[in-house]
Amino acid sequence: MKPAYIFIIVVACYFLGMILRQDAIQLIFKPLLVSSLLFYFVVNTKQVKSTLKKWTISALIFSVAGDTLLMFANVKELFFMLGLCAFLVAHLFTSIHFTKYARITILRANGMWRSL
Repeated sequence: MKPAYIFIIVVACYFLGMILRQDAIQLIFKPLLVSSLLFYFVVNTKQVKSTLKKWTISALIFSVAGDTLLMFANVKELFFMLGLCAFLVAHLFTSIHFTKYARITILRANGMWRSL
């Protein structure tokens, strides 16, 4: 089965849980949303050796952690704080990733890449 199909199935199951108002289904499939995207990304970038790939994978892992922790925020306030921190780290990794990518793209466009 192709990784994209896995994501589509997970999304469909999560939405089905929302429509049916089944918390158990939502609890199972909520972390699987980003996890399936992570799986898709890893499978489709197997041949790529790049620090940008590592930043993206790290951001997605922390996003999964944030989703999972925030699901239990009503149990204990600590889960809420840890979930927010996980999402903060994910956003920092994503910002670093896109900043590096944008810098390289701009330098290449201006012909300055060789001078570095």
